Amino acid sequence: MLTPAELAAIEAFMAETENIDEYKRALAVVTLEDGNPLGRTGLSVKHVQRIRRALRSIGTEAFKDKRHNNAPVLLTRPQRDEMAAMLKTTTPNDHGYSNSPFWSTRILATVIKRKYGVVYSSRTSYYVLFRKSEFSFHLPGKRYEKADPEVHKAGSMAAIELGVSNGRVEGLNTKIRSIIARCYGLHSAQ
Repeated sequence: MLTPAELAAIEAFMAETENIDEYKRALAVVTLEDGNPLGRTGLSVKHVQRIRRALRSIGTEAFKDKRHNNAPVLLTRPQRDEMAAMLKTTTPNDHGYSNSPFWSTRILATVIKRKYGVVYSSRTSYYVLFRKSEFSFHLPGKRYEKADPEVHKAGSMAAIELGVSNGRVEGLNTKIRSIIARCYGLHSAQ
């Protein structure tokens, strides 16, 4: 049960905060008294009880987001745009990597660290920069002869002109395979 002083402090905090997550945490502590805060705030009862215990020991600082205290400075939008343009127009050779003609997340991380002093904790952030630059991580596939429409068209025209077909051979192969499949359940040839 919240005391009137705690309730007043929470309401004052809710009135002055601009962070929606902090507001939701404060609202969840207030709604815990009425019932289930999960419906209104999305926070579980156990989580809200933990926040309420912290409220009683450290005050309204319990509602603050602790993740942002030591968060690294990330690239700003103009810096990300600049990096995307740089990825499109330059190669790793231009940045001192003579061994690699292609960009990798390791090379990009080193360039960003040298230029901006920013290190992302996961590779996903570097993949996002590559995606923004319209890079693909897939090597070009092998072009098969059957996929080439000109070769396919020439083969179709030859079959029509000559009247030759491999239909009988394919039909025989299908019959052989179906016989083999049916024989899997038989114990002997008798």
